Amino acid sequence: MIKFDNFSTAYQKKIVEFINSVNDSFNSPKKLTDAFFVQTTNVPPSNPETNCYIASTNNDVLGFLQIVEEPLVKRIVGLQTIREGGGFAEILNNFMTISVKHAVQTKAKIIHFQISQNDHESKKILESSGWHKTKTYWN
Repeated sequence: MIKFDNFSTAYQKKIVEFINSVNDSFNSPKKLTDAFFVQTTNVPPSNPETNCYIASTNNDVLGFLQIVEEPLVKRIVGLQTIREGGGFAEILNNFMTISVKHAVQTKAKIIHFQISQNDHESKKILESSGWHKTKTYWN
């Protein structure tokens, strides 16, 4: 059974390792550091303990969601990392539900999820749930 919890600092090291593992970035310039994780999850008005969520089973992290609030434009952005394999659809669907609830609580009018162009699983799930692509970012 997959459990969904709010983030707490006790999970930080485990989440940073999880994100680096899923993104295969341990030995690359794109490696996420603890310091950068703290900076990006604490961008005002966000608070990691109310804007970040963990999907896990048996103390094994399967997914992480950060909700970035943009109150001036009444928008929230979901940034998620989910391990491929069993439970992927369940985790993403729960992350979408959490994001919608968060949008209602914060009176956001728009919800965006950022996904990689190579993340075909998320694209399929989002589209089958009525979401649609709005823009492409180029790096």
